[in-house]
Amino acid sequence: MASPRLALCCALMAIAATTAMAYSGDGTAYSGCGEQDKTGKNSCGFSRDELSGDWNCMYAALPSGCGSQSGGCGECVEVCGAKGCAVVKVIDTCASCSCGDIDLSTDALKASTGYSWDRKHVTWKWTSCSGGSSASSDTSNSTDESSDSKRERNSNRRLMM
Repeated sequence: MASPRLALCCALMAIAATTAMAYSGDGTAYSGCGEQDKTGKNSCGFSRDELSGDWNCMYAALPSGCGSQSGGCGECVEVCGAKGCAVVKVIDTCASCSCGDIDLSTDALKASTGYSWDRKHVTWKWTSCSGGSSASSDTSNSTDESSDSKRERNSNRRLMM
């Protein structure tokens, strides 16, 4: 019989492996700076006021169930393409994406691939929202708390469904 300590250690290693895992797929663009709801209300329920600084222009939608039990709402990923890497905040889900694909704001797609449109190969991985290449240095703790509260509410809504 495995000890509780061994089980905990294995669980922590599995979580670390999942969060460090890099995904690979197509990056596409779905709307521009400040247009998070252009194609319909974002599924995470973020308002423009809750997405302060660069997050109004650097955001993403992920396919459901791809590497995050909470759907990723309010979490950040680093997206890398032919031009470089950009940190984006997950604010929506992408119904037409396969696991590995990511739907980006036009600014985020351009920062990572050099194109603000089209379908381009990218890789992405989970990262911290603070100190990212596109994170605003003036983001206050109240904004982070608001994002954390929103993520928790959305996670609870999914559990109720």
